[in-house]
Amino acid sequence: MNLHNLKLFESLKYRNFKLYFLGQCVSMVGSWIQQIAMGWLVYRLTGSVALLGIIVFLSQFPTFIITPFVSTLIDKISKKSILIFTQTFFMLHALVLTILVLTSILNSSNVWIVLVLSLLFGIVNALDGPTRQAFYTSLVPKEILTNAIALNSAVINGSRLIGPAIGGVVIGLFGEGICFLIDTISFLFVIIALLKIKLPKVETLTMKIHLINDIKEGLNYIFQRLPIMVLLIITFSVSFFIFPITSFLPAYVKDTLGGGSEMLGSLMSFLGIGSFSGAL
Repeated sequence: MNLHNLKLFESLKYRNFKLYFLGQCVSMVGSWIQQIAMGWLVYRLTGSVALLGIIVFLSQFPTFIITPFVSTLIDKISKKSILIFTQTFFMLHALVLTILVLTSILNSSNVWIVLVLSLLFGIVNALDGPTRQAFYTSLVPKEILTNAIALNSAVINGSRLIGPAIGGVVIGLFGEGICFLIDTISFLFVIIALLKIKLPKVETLTMKIHLINDIKEGLNYIFQRLPIMVLLIITFSVSFFIFPITSFLPAYVKDTLGGGSEMLGSLMSFLGIGSFSGAL
């Protein structure tokens, strides 16, 4: 089958996008493996549902605070350099967790280490998220940008389907530490892909940065367009009221269903089926 003849894979004709796409395919699966391992580990060590919520809060809340500020900066500096930094940080983050778990340093008395790591993860993720979204404009022509975004969405939701299932089995067989090790290795793929991507040099240093004005312009643009406001409200509502369900699944599976990590992985994967179908 020739990818050049399929509109669905049109973006893969471009070398830079293909490299990044393949790197993301591996890395995103690793990230979901780590996410299921993190929840299972924390609940196994502490038995605290509240702590599960706090960890998710620490990893997500910085995005709400920091993103409006970094979003005004990423168009004025190298997106590729930012992503190499963020992905390297995520790899080191996973490596630290690997070492802490495999050496049995991490236990119920020092679980605060996980809280600190989650907060640091959230801060860097606030920079990584908008940069990744903007990076696609550098990889493909404007006319097929929609296709590139759709393929990226398929990767995210496809990994959500595959990663938790793998993570549940790996936890059952080898423990959470191996999940973190797999995630550490998976980041190498996207980092190598980023290093191989060749982009034309763009002058950015001469561009002036007006942080407050840029934020005001962005907010005015949103408030003057009702469809965008409605979309943001819906997105916020889903994230606030529905997404937290996945955070408490480890407790529900273990205490209510009497299941193990394999059941948790299966349930998480089933939640990803609808998202993956919608992306296609």
